[in-house]
Amino acid sequence: MLKKFSIIGLTLILGTTPILASVFPNTIWKPLDEYTLSKSENNLENQIAASEQVISIMTPEPESQERINILLNHHLELANAYNTIGNYEKAYENFKLYIPFGESQGHDVSYAYAKLMTLQPSLEVFQLNSNASAPYFDAKFEPTQGVIYGSYYDKDTYIGVAYNNEDIRSRYPSEESMLLVYLEFGQDIKTPYIQNMLNLAKEEDKLVFLAWNTAGSTLDTANSSQFPLHQTPQEYIASTIDYLSSQGLDALIRFGGEMNNGPSGRNVFTGEVDSAGFIESFQYVSNIAKQHDNIGMVWSPDDIGGLDTPFEMFYPGDEYVDWVGVSMYPKKYFRDEIDTSNNKDINESIFIAGEHANPIKKIEHIITFMKEHNIQKPIIISETGDHHFVRNLGIETTDWAKLQMQKTYRIRA
Repeated sequence: MLKKFSIIGLTLILGTTPILASVFPNTIWKPLDEYTLSKSENNLENQIAASEQVISIMTPEPESQERINILLNHHLELANAYNTIGNYEKAYENFKLYIPFGESQGHDVSYAYAKLMTLQPSLEVFQLNSNASAPYFDAKFEPTQGVIYGSYYDKDTYIGVAYNNEDIRSRYPSEESMLLVYLEFGQDIKTPYIQNMLNLAKEEDKLVFLAWNTAGSTLDTANSSQFPLHQTPQEYIASTIDYLSSQGLDALIRFGGEMNNGPSGRNVFTGEVDSAGFIESFQYVSNIAKQHDNIGMVWSPDDIGGLDTPFEMFYPGDEYVDWVGVSMYPKKYFRDEIDTSNNKDINESIFIAGEHANPIKKIEHIITFMKEHNIQKPIIISETGDHHFVRNLGIETTDWAKLQMQKTYRIRA
């Protein structure tokens, strides 16, 4: 990836000297020499001054491939240099100027776009008004005012498996309106543990958010070896949804979540991305779910996923989706590792981690996708959390996690 983002070599700029000499003004050579020298000496101050001078000379020149190469190179160089010294306004300006040149040459400019997002300052302005102006899409179980607030207590040693409401409230006083329940494809929804959660939701009039995880993109490969199917996938889907619907509660099904960054979007046998298989599976489940008035569907990718697996690849269509969800986990350390490589800023900028970690910025990806495709659906943060301790590094990050949580609750889709 780094090669795609790296500066154009000086051999490209200077290797055709006879042509350049006849095309460009003689004033270009001195700042180019100064740039080369300061670059070799890692003298950022002189490098910035030289690149600024090169740009001022070349910008008014007539259009040519050589002009594009030089301006592309030096706008990117300036952007990175200004970013290094903390002049983020100038860095933002030059990343923005670099992008059209990079795109015209077929360069991967995703890093530059990521920098525009992370460097753009956020200013929050609040206006006091009535809830009547809040967005409303008339989706299944969408409240006309306020939000649905969910909780997840699985594996919580203070709660146990009984899911007793008194035990929960003694530990967690805040009353949620939705319960997150995990179900692996092939797992029996009638198990006592899951039934305890469904019973609590029914007794307390809570919405159930069923995270129905899959191990592969197609229905025939959706179950893992831990949960072998004893019926066809279609029969299992129908019986599971019928049972969920019969419980006298409302439920949203998040089927095959995080498909852009996990097994639900990939072929089990080849490991290759299989968006068509996922879409077909999701549409089938949605058609069954929509036969029940108390069941809705959530399409929920990972907040960013892979650079080669954009949201568009996996979207099944508006008629199959009631809510759009997103999994969002800000990370202080990208991949939970201390990165000392030259790719550190590239990775942290693109995946909004480390110094650039910001849940508000992370969710902008899905919001932008929805706006560009005119997807009129409410948004649900399907999963989120902030680590207070990075186990494999042995580093406590409680203060960092508190700051991220404060930002999370400022999100307004």
